[in-house]
Parts: sequence; C-alpha cells; structure tokens
Amino acid sequence: MQHIELSAHEARFIRAQVPLAPYTTFKIGGTADFFAEVTTLDELRDALRFAKNNNLKTFVLGGGSNLLIADEGFRGLVVHMAIRGIVYEEHGGKVLVTVGAGEKLDDVIQAAVENNLWGIENLSAIPGSIGGAAVQNAGAYGVELSSVVDSITVYDTQEKRTSVRSHDECAYDYRESFFKREEGKHLILTHVTLALSRAGAPQLSYKDLAVAFSEHTPSLQEIRDALIAIRAKKFPNLAQYGTAGSFFKNPVIAKESYDALQEKYPQLPGYVLEGARVKIPIAWILDNVLKLRGVRAARVGAWEAQPLVLTNYGSATAEEVDVFARSIAQAVKEHTDIDIEREVIAVHA
Repeated sequence: MQHIELSAHEARFIRAQVPLAPYTTFKIGGTADFFAEVTTLDELRDALRFAKNNNLKTFVLGGGSNLLIADEGFRGLVVHMAIRGIVYEEHGGKVLVTVGAGEKLDDVIQAAVENNLWGIENLSAIPGSIGGAAVQNAGAYGVELSSVVDSITVYDTQEKRTSVRSHDECAYDYRESFFKREEGKHLILTHVTLALSRAGAPQLSYKDLAVAFSEHTPSLQEIRDALIAIRAKKFPNLAQYGTAGSFFKNPVIAKESYDALQEKYPQLPGYVLEGARVKIPIAWILDNVLKLRGVRAARVGAWEAQPLVLTNYGSATAEEVDVFARSIAQAVKEHTDIDIEREVIAVHA
C-alpha cells in the first residue's frame, strides 16, 4: 500500500487499513487500504476527492448484506455510505418518504409500520441498507422495493453534482437496476424516496403468509411480526453465523424448457411471466433435486433450513465460498441444463 498522509480534516472520517469482514453479514473479507465513513454529502465529495488526488479506485459499501469481499480485501478507498434521516411528506394520496441511503432497510420498514404506511412490510427483516436494497432491487414474499420507489437522489461522480432520477430512469428489473449496470456505476445513491400508502392491502400470495393468515386479514404489524418469525426459522442467526442471504438468483427460462423439466421433475414449481417465460425457485432445485439442505464443505455450507442460503459457519474464506458456490452451479447445470447466476456481488481487490 502506498503511503498517503491524511489531512486533519480527512482523518476525521477516513482511516487506513480497515478490516472489511465486520462490515458484511457474510463476515468475510480482507482489509481496505482506506475506509471513509460518510454521513453527509460534503464528506462524500471530500472522500471522492481524496481518492482522485491519490489515484485510488473506490467502492461504495452500504449495509454489506449482499457482498462477498475478497480475502485480499480492497486496494483503494471503500466509501461506507452512512447518510441517514427519514422525512415524510403527504403528496396526492400517497406519503412520500425520503430516506438517507445509509439507513437500515428494516429500520425504515419498522418506521413505516409504526406510521401505518403500506408498501414495504413484506421486506421485513431483510438485512442491509435501503441504498443497497434500491441498487439491488431487493425483494421477498411477492414484493420488490422497486414497486414503491418514487425517485432516487444520486451524486454523479463524473459531473460532480447531485440529481434526481425518476422511477422509470432507474430501469428496474428482477434484482437489477440502472445503478448496477456499467452505464450507471458513476452514480452514488444518497437518498431514496418511497411512495407509500395509508390505505393498503396485504400481499399474501406466498404460501408462508397465506397459511399464517388463512382465517383473518392481518394488520401491518401482524404481517411484519409474521415475516420476522418466518425469516428467523429460515435464515441463520447473524449474531452467530455469516451469510449474504439468497446466494443465487431465481432463473427465468423459456416456457418450453420449463415444460420439459417438469416431465423430469413433476413437482417443480414455476411462476409464469410475460413473453412465454417462467421463473423457477432455485431453492426448490437445490433442496429437492440436489438434496443440499445442511450440506457442508468444512467451514461453508448450505443452511439446514434453506439451502439457497450459503453460510459461513466460522472463519470461512471468500475462496471457500466461491469454490462451494461453483460446485453448486455446476451440479444445477448437470441436472437441469440451467445456468444460474449469483445474486451476491463479488468485490475483488
């Protein structure tokens, strides 16, 4: 690592040689050469200026819940987004909720429930920041964050100014957004504006929720409490284990390919999409075809209650996770001829 002197101002929020594992839910990752905790737009600008002046590449870190950081760490500046705050504004029958990108997603959901605002309750107990969730288009139990995103405020690192992108300009898709694509990587999210409603209806399309509320219509708080309990049964306790949640995306295949697979696996579920396509729950294949539930390779394994959740059972390395994940992808290909993609983002040195 090159020796760089920090000014008194920079030293207030930039540190050298910071281990990254504690900043990820996987609890894996080496050391960052430099690490900036930015709580304001000015600090973000100063951190980026520091990186440019010292020829350092940058990586923006949110809640660290969907990352696998290399064992070698990151040779450059990691910018930890910590801009916070929640502001409510009544607007045309909706309530616009503008949130600092560094706020925890689940804290935002809890605040929405307390204020009787519908729209994001099905995302309860998903770890990470709302900024990261907006980039990833996080989703669960039939709801994606994009369904309530009104607009996104970004800092343009090329033009060195902030701007607001409308919902349509975010180009959302399944676990995808404009900000994940190459043409959008110069944009850093600073605030997310959600359009929530005071008059909502429960989204109970998924079996777990439908069963839980088969006899009555639940309140917002009941939905949230149920999802917290459901996820606690399905996912590892982050106080004890490391995980980035669902490791692979649900594949989308042609209807004719799905029909052929169903002949081989008659119980294979699928969700019909537009354009003669079908989304397959990859967890079903990992569980029922590959029998991966609870399978371990030393310090890494498929969680016993949900094989889609790859788990660090203690001091695992990124290399171990990568090898285990590649073996799963290869087995899926051999059994189904489906090429699966990772949902978890790899961060290399």
